[in-house]
Amino acid sequence: MSDQAEIHRMAQNEDSAVRRGAAEALGAAFSHVPDKTLAWQDLHRLTADEHSYVQMYAFHSLGRACIFKATETVDKNSPSERFRIWPGRSVR
Repeated sequence: MSDQAEIHRMAQNEDSAVRRGAAEALGAAFSHVPDKTLAWQDLHRLTADEHSYVQMYAFHSLGRACIFKATETVDKNSPSERFRIWPGRSVR
């Protein structure tokens, strides 16, 4: 079973702590999952979970996924891309 299949299974688990873990894992691994549509659907479903702490993790992970999606669309010649890759600089 692939890691994404395991996380998908966890997102449907009866135990809310397991679902929370799935929401957190999807946010952390979103850039690496092969089926981003399925991951996105799992996160959206978890935002409507009966437990607010599962919802919170799902919303946080959706935010992380949105940032990933936005950075995929950045034009490599845009000022924001050049700023992001300046050597020797760090954001504090």
